[in-house]
Amino acid sequence: MTPLKYFRVHVAKISQGVLADAVGVNKSTICRIETGGPNGRFRTSTEVADAIQRYFNNGITRDQILFPQDYKPDGTPIKRSPGKRKANGSRISS
Repeated sequence: MTPLKYFRVHVAKISQGVLADAVGVNKSTICRIETGGPNGRFRTSTEVADAIQRYFNNGITRDQILFPQDYKPDGTPIKRSPGKRKANGSRISS
């Protein structure tokens, strides 16, 4: 569950249709923002994210909408440990 869906369902308690009408997009667009679309890679525009943030009076941030993978559903940032980077095999060794 993305921070947007969590906020819409549990805090604001409104439907996708109500949010879509308020920010001037289709209900399917809100659905794709919340789910990432069929392939999980859908990201909305900054203009739509800003409109959603304004509608919720900054209860959810633009970054939480644009980068949901960096946040827990309740909107708190995910702490990532600075571990070693995975080798991608593209380096040439001598």
